[in-house]
Amino acid sequence: MKEGTSGDSRRGNAGDVLRQLVREMGVPFLIAAGWTVYSVVAAPEKRNVVDAISVFGGSFFLACWAFAQWFRVKKQQAVESGLGGIVLKQEALVAALTEATERLEGHSSGGKSIGWLMLTPPLDGAIRDVTAHVNGNYPLIDANASVLDLAKAGLGLEELQRTGKIQDVFKHHVTFNCGMLQPNLAILQRSVVPCDTTQPLIRFRVEWSARNGTWTQYVELKRNGNKYDFYTAVQRGDDWVFENPQRDSIPKRPDGTPDVFWHSGLAEALTGRGT
Repeated sequence: MKEGTSGDSRRGNAGDVLRQLVREMGVPFLIAAGWTVYSVVAAPEKRNVVDAISVFGGSFFLACWAFAQWFRVKKQQAVESGLGGIVLKQEALVAALTEATERLEGHSSGGKSIGWLMLTPPLDGAIRDVTAHVNGNYPLIDANASVLDLAKAGLGLEELQRTGKIQDVFKHHVTFNCGMLQPNLAILQRSVVPCDTTQPLIRFRVEWSARNGTWTQYVELKRNGNKYDFYTAVQRGDDWVFENPQRDSIPKRPDGTPDVFWHSGLAEALTGRGT
């Protein structure tokens, strides 16, 4: 049974080879035969077997060589096209894998999302109904925020010098344990932020931390009649990653800088000496 199968396979392979030879050499054979007939008819002195064989052999060889180059180039183009398709598929696969990895990392750690607090409106010496927000595509995990009224920025150092206790530096900070914050969802916080509502300007610094790192939020409230206008921005490293409202919408000082302390007098405000 096996010998019969092997014999059929060999006959099949031989048939395939013959068909391939006919496919690749059939046209060169016809070209060579046609040229030989033309040569013999056009040159009566070459009407003999030797000359006919010489003409046929040379023309057949040249035709086979030309067709061989044709098939070689064609196969090379097919291979290059196939390799190009493989490269494109690999690039698409790498891009999809990178995107999936970023999504997985984003959902597990927060990715590039940042949090910010809406500290408004101040009323009767305090800000209540504080809401926490996320700017980004992924939720923040283990988010915490520490709010400092910059009018009290120097009091912590004075407390430290007076008592020698390092924890007194943070005596005037208000802490928010936000837990998990979801994008596009304002989360109401329980803590209340005291502030001096008799002042035309109220400024805060908010130190944030979460599983995806740390960042700093600045807040400025400007009295406008019976209410306060709210301005805030978030700095992560050296980059400003969030502004509300956008910088172009903020009133300008005479020198052209936005009239908020983080663009016009950050150092003075952080030490409690800003106007």
